[in-house]
Amino acid sequence: MRTTAILPAACLLLLSLASSSLASALETEPELNILTTFANDFNIVRNGAANRVVLSITNPADRAISLEGITGAFLNKNKKDGQKGRVLRNMTTQPFKSLPLPPKRSKPLQVPFNMYPEFKPGDVEIELRVLITDNGSSRKYNLNAYQGTVKVEEPPKQWFDLQLLSLYAMLAAGLAYAGYVGLSTYIMPPQQSKRDAARAAKKAEAPAAPAPAPAAAASSSATSAGGYQEEWIPESHLKTPRPTSPTRRKGGKK
Repeated sequence: MRTTAILPAACLLLLSLASSSLASALETEPELNILTTFANDFNIVRNGAANRVVLSITNPADRAISLEGITGAFLNKNKKDGQKGRVLRNMTTQPFKSLPLPPKRSKPLQVPFNMYPEFKPGDVEIELRVLITDNGSSRKYNLNAYQGTVKVEEPPKQWFDLQLLSLYAMLAAGLAYAGYVGLSTYIMPPQQSKRDAARAAKKAEAPAAPAPAPAAAASSSATSAGGYQEEWIPESHLKTPRPTSPTRRKGGKK
């Protein structure tokens, strides 16, 4: 009794697993109509600049899908897929937050994408791919959106480019400042201020003060100008002699 009850349940489980695996195997990639438009008719891209392309995406099938991002790569046109050196450089992926692509939409969804080449002038092959999510099964797909050749060229030279002029001005200012610092530090001594220079000029123009004469010269000049100085004369010469009377002289002779 128990064995007969388990067998039908096991069969149902196996059938469900088989049907789910078969459905996943039969599920195909979503088919999208994608038109890629370049900024010019000759597919010319400039080195070092943002080259914009516009992808017009249409979902013709009856499936609800979402756009998750756009990516791409620059390819070597002389190599085949799978060969070493086929991919020159990968492009930067531009993500989107589940941008919906409603089923059977008549008006295409236009999405811009920028590429930045840095190659020698010439022909380069590119490949653009879209990242898609099936909203029903949550499966993700990486679909080819465009594959072709672009012509890489150098940007035209502009003498009055504001960015280059500002860069040159900043470099010139930096070099001038560095030269001034080096000149004032290692070659020329630091200059005085205007006040110090003016004071130095006045001092140079003023006559020099005469040197003080020795003490002896000063005393001699003072003696000649205002008489003599007693300190240089002996005391015996300074005493005034007493006058002698004539009687004493006579008595003395006697």
